[in-house]
Amino acid sequence: MLSHIFRSASRLAVPTASRAAAVGSRAFTDHSFYDDSVQAYAKNDLDKVSLNRMLVFGSHTTDKKLIESANYVRKELCTRFSQRLTDLQVLPYIVVTNPHIREIYELYMDIFQRVRKWPEIKTMHDENEFTQMLDGMVGSSTKVLDLLQRGIVEARNKVAGQLEDEYLHKFLDSMISSRIGRRVLTEQHIALHREREGYVGVICRELRPAQSVRKAANEAILMCEQTYGVAPKVHVHEPVKGVKFPYIPHHLDYILLEVLKNSVRATVEHRLKKHGFVDDDDQLPPVDVIVVKGDKYVTIKVSDQGGGVPLEIQKSIFHYGFTTVDPEVITGGHNSAVGSLGAAGRTDPDHKPLAGLGFGLPISRLYAQHFGGNIELKSLDGYGCDMYVQLECTGGEYEKEK
Repeated sequence: MLSHIFRSASRLAVPTASRAAAVGSRAFTDHSFYDDSVQAYAKNDLDKVSLNRMLVFGSHTTDKKLIESANYVRKELCTRFSQRLTDLQVLPYIVVTNPHIREIYELYMDIFQRVRKWPEIKTMHDENEFTQMLDGMVGSSTKVLDLLQRGIVEARNKVAGQLEDEYLHKFLDSMISSRIGRRVLTEQHIALHREREGYVGVICRELRPAQSVRKAANEAILMCEQTYGVAPKVHVHEPVKGVKFPYIPHHLDYILLEVLKNSVRATVEHRLKKHGFVDDDDQLPPVDVIVVKGDKYVTIKVSDQGGGVPLEIQKSIFHYGFTTVDPEVITGGHNSAVGSLGAAGRTDPDHKPLAGLGFGLPISRLYAQHFGGNIELKSLDGYGCDMYVQLECTGGEYEKEK
């Protein structure tokens, strides 16, 4: 690998001024590549939140709280967008000049400048105008993950073998983790304006994960049947009934769908590999899901008999762009992971491929890790996999932005 093209680093370091100026003048012309306000805000520390903190603050919404929340979101967005802008500014020339990456930069710069210049919110009229702007911002940024995936894949293909995966992985973790955090803050503030039974903003006070599993299983089975004509059954086991905990439902929905899609697909493909055909669903072993709750974590174990993952590629399954999928299985040129990681509940109903370009699992793990959880794989090569989804269930963990 050519280290002078893409240097590995534990964090995204700022390059020399001469190199920055050279890259900036060629890459971005619509805005000053180095904007003093961007650099100033990027030095600020994040004020990280927990689910409990959001629950307590949002439990009894008043005008005063909404104004306070709006000013808090305004401040945090300036810091968070500025830090991602500096990350984009230090990318190698081959990446930063990609039209998709450039579009992200221009979008982020536009949002940053609008939020930065927004005056302090003092009245409910001010707050309503700011909230309307946030709602429009959420809609305009739904395409970012698609642009990010396309841009990185194109740049990596352009100079195959010359972009170091470790640095690329950290960059994508940083971009996507930050995006999750920004959307939580933004959508929570927007949602505080409307009451919904059992919810505080976007947080469900008593989310029942077994119900979430059944919902995701139904969707994964449908997608598998549309792709292969058959699908394994998904059995959900809850040894102690009624597990519930405070969580953001669309985070869990995203995680479960990605994990279950992998399990049902592996089950069918392993059967096809062994026997060459599958006549009906009854010939397929089921996918078993167990949901349990401890003192600190809710754990969801998804077990399949899809042949397992060979040892030599187990470390790669959470790497962006890694996939074992036949390209013919991917339809429409999009990864469902990208399409579904939008605003709460905003998905593309007309496009639901079973598998994509290898972004689903790493993004799922970022979702789990955001409030102190994780996803881990245990594989029995030749037999199947156990995927462990662990979610912090006390609500006390602060967000883990990469």
